[in-house]
Amino acid sequence: MVKHFNFLLILVIASIFTGYDCKVRSADTNVNKVIANNIDKPKNELKGIEFQKFAYSNIMRDSAKHQIARKILIKDSVTLIHIIEPILFDIYGEKNIVSEQPYEVHLFGDNWLAMGSLPKDSEGGTFEVVINRKTCEIIHLSHGK
Repeated sequence: MVKHFNFLLILVIASIFTGYDCKVRSADTNVNKVIANNIDKPKNELKGIEFQKFAYSNIMRDSAKHQIARKILIKDSVTLIHIIEPILFDIYGEKNIVSEQPYEVHLFGDNWLAMGSLPKDSEGGTFEVVINRKTCEIIHLSHGK
């Protein structure tokens, strides 16, 4: 399950870095809904869920073949914050996480460590996230009390 999440996260991040506009359609209904569309192109035939299951199993069969994992995907602290904030907001609440700004971010080898901060003389905990800059794997995620 973690490998699947990491793969999906890599795909999302890769699409952000490549800058390509794309059409995303839903095969759930007869109506092809375009979710993101900046380019007018003719409608393409959808392959269906069975084809996607087949393609997904082939992709995931050997994750070592993924070339993208060799490149650095999270190159700077700004990119890191753009990736982790939505996750933190969803888990701990946007108001809570924003109150922990400024964030403290450091790179240790291939892992980013991001932590929230508290005002001086205040009590409580902050978030801690460790994420690999090449694979985007979340190695650690917690919040103190």
